Amino acid sequence: MTFSTILKTIKREYSFSCCYIADNLSVPDEVVESWEEGTSLPTEEEAIKFADIFALPRNIVLSTIRKRVWCYI
Repeated sequence: MTFSTILKTIKREYSFSCCYIADNLSVPDEVVESWEEGTSLPTEEEAIKFADIFALPRNIVLSTIRKRVWCYI
C-alpha cells in the first residue's frame, strides 16, 4: 500500500477535498495533490500529523513513506 492509496481512500470514504486535507495539515493544496498523484511524499512529521488527524495507525502510514533499499549481490 502506498501513501497515495491511503490518501485517495480517505478522500473517497469521507468526501474530503485536497483543500480540506491541506488546511488540516497546514500545507498548500498543491502539496496534497502531489501526494495523491504519487509524485512526492510527506515528511515524517506530516505523515504523523496526517495519521493523528484522520485516526490512522502511525506505523502503517509511516511505513508507506519510508524507502526501502534492496541490494542484490
